[in-house]
Amino acid sequence: MVIGVPNVGKSSLINLLRSIHMKRGGKPAQVGAMPGVTRAVQTGMFVSLRPAIMVLDTPGISAPNVPSIDAAMKLAVCHVLQDTRIGEDVLVDYLLFWLNKHGDFRYVEAFGMEKPTDKVMELLVHIATTRNIFQTIKPVTGGPLVRRVDLTASARWVLAQFRAGKLGTVMLDSDIMASPSEIQFQDHDSKRRILQSG
Repeated sequence: MVIGVPNVGKSSLINLLRSIHMKRGGKPAQVGAMPGVTRAVQTGMFVSLRPAIMVLDTPGISAPNVPSIDAAMKLAVCHVLQDTRIGEDVLVDYLLFWLNKHGDFRYVEAFGMEKPTDKVMELLVHIATTRNIFQTIKPVTGGPLVRRVDLTASARWVLAQFRAGKLGTVMLDSDIMASPSEIQFQDHDSKRRILQSG
């Protein structure tokens, strides 16, 4: 069985192993860029004939509850949770907050902005206007169609850029990870080896 959290590439790994060892194309394990594509344990698939290796693809598993709102937002920004459960604009707001808090302003250049901002609407409107992301809607009161910026589509685009690594490598848990100098070691030799390797 291939087991792991949602949206980490379990099905893609199966497809890759199958294509390498069995010289077969196609994608017997269905894949998608969002969590929840695999909904049940799949029938066994051979990834090798010599030796005979069969694997089972499984849906992503995660803890039934998340310890904090901050942890839930990080999981959602990384697409472990579906965007619609929280809202794309809220996720971009959190991402923008996190990047600014950690002094990571690479988004300014990546999104063609003049300076950093802490206003998510300013960012989303900038993205919509520079990338021509608009929607045409019919007013409830009638009259001509109205063209407006599509903030949800802009938020989806920002999240896609982050998830594709266009903002560089970002470790959302860097603020809770201990540095080697902060780790408590049982003996002096272990500490020395870790500190020398880092």
